[in-house]
Amino acid sequence: MWSDFKRKPVFNHHENIVCLISGSETFRLVSAIYKQNMYSGVYEDLDPLDTPINLFETDPARIAKFKLM
Repeated sequence: MWSDFKRKPVFNHHENIVCLISGSETFRLVSAIYKQNMYSGVYEDLDPLDTPINLFETDPARIAKFKLM
């Protein structure tokens, strides 16, 4: 299947692939050095790679809940 490729495509299980047919998509990326500030791996009910923080949140009351953010 991959014989025509110079380098075989790689898929990591924790990657998300987004395809957009029409319009625009906004992404916000956070460096891994800020993992603790994003509360990643803090809550037992979440996967260690997930975060309870919504980077698109604009409500000050909800933002205040996460003081390190």
